[in-house]
Amino acid sequence: RSGGRHGAFLVKSFGVSGAVAAKTPGKKCYRDQARYMAANDFQAHVYVVMLGTNDAWHRNGEPKKVAEAIASLVADLRRRQGD
Repeated sequence: RSGGRHGAFLVKSFGVSGAVAAKTPGKKCYRDQARYMAANDFQAHVYVVMLGTNDAWHRNGEPKKVAEAIASLVADLRRRQGD
């Protein structure tokens, strides 16, 4: 099941199909999407992040920038939890 209540947990998806982690010209960067802002606003206790696949295999992707982009995204999510 994707989303809804699972016992005591509310599970939500904030994924964006085809989005990339690293800002790359001509690509859909996850951090520029409304779902990224919604994930930040949700202030979950736990996040599961799956990014980087599209960076690695898309034409003109920039896989070397992925680790830094994901680390920055996770830092943003952590900061918002402290609000």
